[in-house]
Amino acid sequence: MKYYKFEDYPRQNFAQFYQRKDYLKLQKKVKKILVLVGRPGLGDLIISIPFFTTLKDNFPGAKISYLGEIKAPLKNLFSLLPVDEYLYFDSTKKINFLFLAGKFRKANFDLLIDTQRYFVPSFLFSLIPAKYRLGYSSKCLFSNWKFAEPERKKVHDFCQTLALLRVLGIEKCNFSPEIELPEKYLSFARKYLEKFPSQKGYFALIPGAGQSFKRWDLEKFACLGGELSKRGYLIVLIGGKNEKPLLEELSKKMNGNCLVPLSDQEIFGTEPLYSTGILKLCHGAIGNDCGGIHLSTFVGTPVVALYGPTNPVKFGPLGEKNVVLFKNYPCSPCEKKHCRYDCKC
Repeated sequence: MKYYKFEDYPRQNFAQFYQRKDYLKLQKKVKKILVLVGRPGLGDLIISIPFFTTLKDNFPGAKISYLGEIKAPLKNLFSLLPVDEYLYFDSTKKINFLFLAGKFRKANFDLLIDTQRYFVPSFLFSLIPAKYRLGYSSKCLFSNWKFAEPERKKVHDFCQTLALLRVLGIEKCNFSPEIELPEKYLSFARKYLEKFPSQKGYFALIPGAGQSFKRWDLEKFACLGGELSKRGYLIVLIGGKNEKPLLEELSKKMNGNCLVPLSDQEIFGTEPLYSTGILKLCHGAIGNDCGGIHLSTFVGTPVVALYGPTNPVKFGPLGEKNVVLFKNYPCSPCEKKHCRYDCKC
């Protein structure tokens, strides 16, 4: 079997920075780091874990502040990131940048890292005083480090963010640091599954996605679930709180031969880490391009990810021993919500 391997930049793109190793010179000078992130969704937040882990590993003595807006259901997941401070910030309101510039004028940040690409937010972010600035917005206009990104649209989204650390000379990065799930979530998941013993174990299906055009047909999920059941697995349907009707519809198509934790206990929909406990205890997971697939990889559960109109090269799961299925039609990936070909991909 050929496992999925995400596309990265060629090493030679950053060879000059690896030789200079600027981060070693900065380690004693940089004690306060501010990172502008914006408004991440579940998947965005998950794939930022290796970035912050690598940043913390290479600046162990620095205080790292996260500037952005974390949605309420994601706050406990956010707590797993190796950051020291969360600063709430709504990046959609430009006046907030001006307020921040005044608020942080005496904060004495040593390094500002801007992970955004839009000129106006980056310009306003640049008003915050700092010794060093790092970012790729507007061809590194506001950055002390200048670097090119040839063919960046052909590499994984995470590797584009990681470029910000590579220009500091940081070469080593663990692309899939396994999340240490707090015991309360694992214990809760175990107690739930113990009520439904399975000799061969459990297998997760994740039929939802943030947008409906990313979803594989429920009839096909039901057929797949039936095949896995024949092989001895007990199927567990995983989804967010707004996907309860979708999960229950799939359960009906499977004649109820599956578990729907969200229907049994609403707490599985209140925050992702409860469902993550279930995913951790499964032999594998199959699902669409969604946050649940990324969560699975970061607790060490192998996945089969189904990609249609979205680009697996840019947004595929990180980690090892994952499989991505993608029909390489001439029009794919179009990333369009409406399809003249009835979403054959």
